[in-house]
Amino acid sequence: MGGVDKHDMLRQLYGTNRNSMKWWHRIFFGLLDMSIVNAYAVYKETHPSLSVFNFRTELARGLLTYTKDRKARGTPKRRKTEYSIPSSVRFTNTGVHWPKFTQKKGRCEVCSKKGIESRPISTFSHCGIHLCCNATKNCFFEFHN
Repeated sequence: MGGVDKHDMLRQLYGTNRNSMKWWHRIFFGLLDMSIVNAYAVYKETHPSLSVFNFRTELARGLLTYTKDRKARGTPKRRKTEYSIPSSVRFTNTGVHWPKFTQKKGRCEVCSKKGIESRPISTFSHCGIHLCCNATKNCFFEFHN
């Protein structure tokens, strides 16, 4: 009984309670909330200090930023203090970050944060950003650590 009460509490804490005339909307949003709470329960086993609000925020940010085509989501404004890719995308799925070499040059995220002008031709499959990856400079390692 305690597990059901805890699940209901977490579901109602930041739930997507939508009023609708269509009955299946309520069922859909209820199932969505249940799946988010179940994912939070599994994630909480390995990361005990994360709150429900922060988990939902990181989940939404990860779903909004992950795409194969970077132009489809638009390029966010460049900040000197942080990268354009959220840390949840930078530090997860490290096995799928493979370099691709293209004809089009772009600004290196790490070099531009340091104020260095660098335009490499290497992009990365999961992030979709340009990073220096050659024998003299390896910004890939610095970006993902």
